[in-house]
Amino acid sequence: MCDAPIKKGVVFHRDRRAAARMVENAMKPKLGISLRSLARDASDIDVRISEVAEYRPDSIELMCFAQDLIRDGKVLTHRAKRIRRSLDDHNIVATMHGPISLNLLDSPDHLDWHLGVGLAYIDLGVVLGITAMVIHTGYCSETDQAVLRSRYAAQRDGLKRLADYAGGHEIMIYVENIFPFFEGAHTALPGQLAEEILEIDHPQLFGCFDVSHAYIACNAYGADLSYEAKQISPVAPHWHVHDSFGRPDTGLKPYTKSECLAYGMGDLHLAVGDGDLPWSSVLNSAPAIPGSTFNIELNPDLWSDMPQCVTATRQLISDAAQLKAA
Repeated sequence: MCDAPIKKGVVFHRDRRAAARMVENAMKPKLGISLRSLARDASDIDVRISEVAEYRPDSIELMCFAQDLIRDGKVLTHRAKRIRRSLDDHNIVATMHGPISLNLLDSPDHLDWHLGVGLAYIDLGVVLGITAMVIHTGYCSETDQAVLRSRYAAQRDGLKRLADYAGGHEIMIYVENIFPFFEGAHTALPGQLAEEILEIDHPQLFGCFDVSHAYIACNAYGADLSYEAKQISPVAPHWHVHDSFGRPDTGLKPYTKSECLAYGMGDLHLAVGDGDLPWSSVLNSAPAIPGSTFNIELNPDLWSDMPQCVTATRQLISDAAQLKAA
């Protein structure tokens, strides 16, 4: 508790050791957990938050793309307020995963549509009281370099518009790296995404480093995971943490989700340690910036693996903190 006056921007605490502990805790990596997909009308929100709260995360991530919370660009306020009441009752900080379909590398005639939906999700975030919204970087099937340059210029403009609007509501925008999920798809590797974020240079715009997505993308494009991780980590205060075997699913198409697991193929969202992602190598190459959140994104079908995933992720957090201290 600070009871001294503020002088030249410095707060003087009676208990300096307590103040030092506050700063130290703020600098440590944090644990976040994504909720299981809710009922589309969010009627089971209390159950879903309660099952995550037992792991005592520092924050949760709402998977709002899976709920009917926006219709034709307008927020369904009564449903959003139900979620907000539950968050307040649990006294928990929340981020939000925005629309998966939002694609700022799409053809120019679709961009206004994408931006309108993105702005609506920020309005939703205001009602929910979130601190940040995660969106994906864009993708397309273009190969012409001139067209790609034009598409990226449009994406930078779109991201700036979203960040401007979010900033007016004290919401951060985190742009997440993805992977080519169809044959011939183009998307930015983490290093290129970091360059885009630095070029935009907006105080509300940062990266979300999805480590498994990067693993899959690097194998698809023949890139080096450690290098890509090193490039994006300085601009990524938010990490998505789950495991895989790094195999793109653009060729063989397993018939069921269980067969995807059998083949070890695709974006599996396994518990940390259940794939073969080289976590130690990534952390050594790309130390997390102070205060980063390691947010678990576990496949809802594998929710019984959450206890071991939380344990493994807390170990990653501990390792990351020690690397930073060293």
